[in-house]
Amino acid sequence: MSAKAFPFSIPLMDAIRHDYERFRFDTHQYSHQGLFTDGEKLYAVILDVENNDALLDELREHYDKYHTIGIPPAKIVGEIAQGFRLIESRSKLEKTLTHAQPMTIDETINLFVLHIPKKYHPFHVDFLFNTNEFNLTFKSELTRSEQEEVQLICEALGYQGYDFVFNVDLTMPDFPGKVEHEPNTRNNLVLTASGLMQKQFSKPLLTRYEEDEDFWAQNRQSVFSGDEVDQKSQYLLPKFEEPKSRCFVDASVFPRQNLRVYLTLYEQVIIALPL
Repeated sequence: MSAKAFPFSIPLMDAIRHDYERFRFDTHQYSHQGLFTDGEKLYAVILDVENNDALLDELREHYDKYHTIGIPPAKIVGEIAQGFRLIESRSKLEKTLTHAQPMTIDETINLFVLHIPKKYHPFHVDFLFNTNEFNLTFKSELTRSEQEEVQLICEALGYQGYDFVFNVDLTMPDFPGKVEHEPNTRNNLVLTASGLMQKQFSKPLLTRYEEDEDFWAQNRQSVFSGDEVDQKSQYLLPKFEEPKSRCFVDASVFPRQNLRVYLTLYEQVIIALPL
């Protein structure tokens, strides 16, 4: 479905579809037919609520309680009316890229820095809920082919249907080059883009980090989706292919305490040491 067929902007529709999918999982026992629009409003069709006001009220209360504040909810109805058009659920790619939920601004920026080549750094990304414009600002002017390359990357990340606008700001400062990693905070398990850490570590360490980064950028979807489980040897070292119970300890985030406990419970313990 094109952006013009949506009753709201694409960023809003992404959040709406997330809310609906969560609601549908929570109430999976009912006959959900999908999320629909008549061009102006949104409708969640559940056959069970037809002639059942008590259930309708119960489901409305549940939907209203858990949907994102500020995001328009769908109206729950019991039939697919004439003129309704089905809104497709988020694709496997969209769910994989966003951890199945809308990303924070930090996660979004990190994603673009991770995938947009360093020759285009620094840059600024801006897209608002009330518009379908996707504004990209660079420190120098991009050629038409370079703009098409960047746009293709953004669309491949799931940002499709936007009107891409390219701007130039000659005074734009470089990325700070350092990222603070604090224990037990959000985004600790997100792969930080190397483009944000160019002044933080030595060149040899950054080179090795970028090798892992390139692998993750290319294979993330396959690893998470399981589409190519028969080819896992492409992603894993030989020791990881053995049928063993394993535990991953991220010592760059969490204290390395009680390792003996892990060693007694698992056949293999993988430890990520602090950088």
